[in-house]
Amino acid sequence: MVETNGSNKLSQSERVLTSLMAGATAGALAKTVIAPLDRTKINFQTQNLSFNFREAFTFLVNTYKRSGLKSLWRGNSATMVRVMPYAAIQYSSHEQFKHLLNVETNAQKRERPALSFVAGSLAGVVSTTATYPLDLARARMAVTHKEQYRDLSAVFMKTIKDEKFSRLYRGFVPTLIVFMKTIKDEKFSRLYRGFVPTLIGVIPYSGFGFFTYETLKRFHSELYVDTEPNPLERLAFGAAAGLIGQSASYPLDIVRRRMQTHSEYKTILGTMRKVVAEEGLIHGLYKESLCGHDCPTSDVIEWYIVCKERTLLMDVMRQLSAEEQQIEHFFSELKEPHNLDSIRSEVLDFCQLNCNEKIVLITSGGTTVPFEHNTVRFVDNFSAGTRGSASAEYFLQIGYSVIFLYRVKSLEPFVRHLNAIEFLSSLEISSDKQIKVSTETTDKLLPIVELFNKSKDRLLKITFTTLDEYLFLLREIALILQKKGSKGMLYLAAAVSDFYIPSANKAVHKIQSSEGPLRIHFEIVPKVLRPLVKYWSPNTYTISFKLETDESILLEKARKALNNYGHHLVIANELNSRKYKVTLVSANDHQLITVSNEDNIEIEKLIVEEVYKTQFTTTAAAESSPPVLSPHVMVTSQVVANSRAPNRGNGVVVCEPIPHTQHIQHTTPLMSSPEVSCGKCGTYGRRGG
Repeated sequence: MVETNGSNKLSQSERVLTSLMAGATAGALAKTVIAPLDRTKINFQTQNLSFNFREAFTFLVNTYKRSGLKSLWRGNSATMVRVMPYAAIQYSSHEQFKHLLNVETNAQKRERPALSFVAGSLAGVVSTTATYPLDLARARMAVTHKEQYRDLSAVFMKTIKDEKFSRLYRGFVPTLIVFMKTIKDEKFSRLYRGFVPTLIGVIPYSGFGFFTYETLKRFHSELYVDTEPNPLERLAFGAAAGLIGQSASYPLDIVRRRMQTHSEYKTILGTMRKVVAEEGLIHGLYKESLCGHDCPTSDVIEWYIVCKERTLLMDVMRQLSAEEQQIEHFFSELKEPHNLDSIRSEVLDFCQLNCNEKIVLITSGGTTVPFEHNTVRFVDNFSAGTRGSASAEYFLQIGYSVIFLYRVKSLEPFVRHLNAIEFLSSLEISSDKQIKVSTETTDKLLPIVELFNKSKDRLLKITFTTLDEYLFLLREIALILQKKGSKGMLYLAAAVSDFYIPSANKAVHKIQSSEGPLRIHFEIVPKVLRPLVKYWSPNTYTISFKLETDESILLEKARKALNNYGHHLVIANELNSRKYKVTLVSANDHQLITVSNEDNIEIEKLIVEEVYKTQFTTTAAAESSPPVLSPHVMVTSQVVANSRAPNRGNGVVVCEPIPHTQHIQHTTPLMSSPEVSCGKCGTYGRRGG
C-alpha cells in the first residue's frame, strides 16, 4: 500500500484546471436558472422607473404575452457566451492568485486576511476585462425587442454600423483607447463602454465575495475538523458571499447598465449625478436591489455548483494523480539497471538509423523476482520465449525494424531453429579434418540465414533477467518509441511476474537455511499496462497477451484487459492450446486463428500478419494518405483456395509482405487496400508499411 499522506494534493495546474471547468459549468447553470429575473433587473436598472414587485411581475407577464415564454430568456445566449468564460476565468484566476499571493493555508488566511480579498478582486478584474464586450451585448438584448436585435451577432453588427467600432471600447484603459482610435476603420472602444464602472464595481463584488466564502469555509473547518460543509451550509455560504459582494458594488452596477444602454450617459460621476437628481439616492442607485440581489438564486447556485463539481473533479484528479504516484513509488522500490544509460543511447541510435521504418518493440521470455540483492534464489515466471522470438522473425520478414527485449538464455530470433545438440549433430567431419554442415541442415538453414543477413541492421537485441530490469527497460524504450507515433508498436509477449519483493525487503546476501523456515512477503505489482499507454507511449500501437488456464473465462478476461488498459489489441491464449489456437480481441470484435500439424506453419506467422493489418487499418484511418511502401517489402496478391480456414470463404488473398528476391506465399483474409505495383520488381500487390 502506498502512503498518500500529503501525496494526494493536486498540483497547481490541476487545481486551476478543476476551478476552470467547475466555474464554467456553474456559471452557465446558475445564470440560466435566474435569466428571467436578471432580464427584469436590467430593465429597471436602465429605465427611469421606480421599482416594486408588482411592476416587476407585470413586466414578466407582459413580456410573456407579447413575445412568448422563450422571450423571458432573451439575451441568455449572450449571457452564456459571456458567463462560461467569465466564471471559468474568474475561479481559475482566483486559484492562481491565491497561489501567487501565498493565500493557501488556514494559518496564512488568518494572518493576512486582506490577501484573500486581493486575490478575489484580481480574479474579478481579469475575468471582467476578458469578457466585458459580451456583457454589453447581453444588456442591449435584455432591454430591446427581437425586432431590434434578432440575436447576439445582430447586436455587434448594429452597434458597429450605427456607432462605429471605436464606441464599443469606450471607457477602457486610456492607452488602449488611443491605440484603437488611431485605426480609423477598426476602432473597438465602444465594446468597452461602461467598462470603468464595471471594473471599479467588480473589485468589491469579487473581492468581498471570495473573501466571505473563503472565510466562512475556514471558520467551518476550525469548528468541525476534517468535515466538509454540507449542502445547506454551502448554500448559506454562497448566499452570504453574494449578498455582501453585490451590496458593495450595486450602485456601480446601475451606472454600468446606464452607460451600456444609453448614449447620453458619458461618465461615471455624470451618470451618478443624473440618476440621483432624477430618481433619488436610494431609489436611483439601489433601484430594485432586492431583485438585483440575485445572490439568493444565482450566486447561491453558482457557489454551490462550483464547490460540488470542483470536489468531484478534484477527486477524479486525485485518483489519476494517485495512480501515477503509485507507479512512481513502485519504481522507486525497484533496482535500476546499471547499464540503463548505455541502453538508452543504443535504442536512440537504432531508432535514428531506422527513422523511416516501422519499429516494433517485442518483449519475450519470463521475468525473475530475486530473494537477495546478491542473487542466489529467485521466483521465475517461466517462459521459453517461443512466441516472441518467432514473431520477431516474421515482423522482420514483412519489413519492420525490431527491438527484441528478451530474457537472458531464452529463445532468440534465427538461432532458435537449432538447439545445441541439434547443431552438433548437424556437423560432419571430413577426411581432411574439415568441419562441414550436413546437406539436410544446409537446406533448412539457408532461408533463415538469408533473412538474417538481410535484416540484421533492423534487429536490436536487449536482454533482461529480473522484473526490475524488464520494467525499467520497457518504460525507457516505450518513451522513446512514443516519438515514432503511428510507426511504432509495442508487442508485449513477455511473461511478467504479478508479484515482487521491494528492494528494501530483500536480503543482501544468500539466505541461509540455518535461519529457519523461509517466509517471504510479496507485494502485488501495479498494473503497468495502463500507464504504459496513458503516460509513457500513448500514441503507440499496443498489443498485449492474455494467458489463462481456464478457456471458459479467457475471452471475458481478454475483453476486460482491453478495456482496462486501453490497448489496441489483446491476444488471448490458453496454456495448453496456445501453439495452435489464439483469439485476437479488439475494441469491436474478436477473431479466432488456428493452425494444425498438417499446415506446417507457425501460428506466430498468422498472428503477425493480422497484427500488421490491424495496425495498417488503424493508422490509415488517421492518415490522409496510405503509408509509403517499404523498400524492404512487397505485398503480392493472388486468389487461391483455402481449405484450412472455411470461415474465411473459399476465395482468400495471399497477402504477405516479403523480400523482393523471395516470394513465400500463404493465405490470409482479403484486404481492402488498393493494389499498387512495386517500383523495383513491378509486381502488383497491396500497399503496405
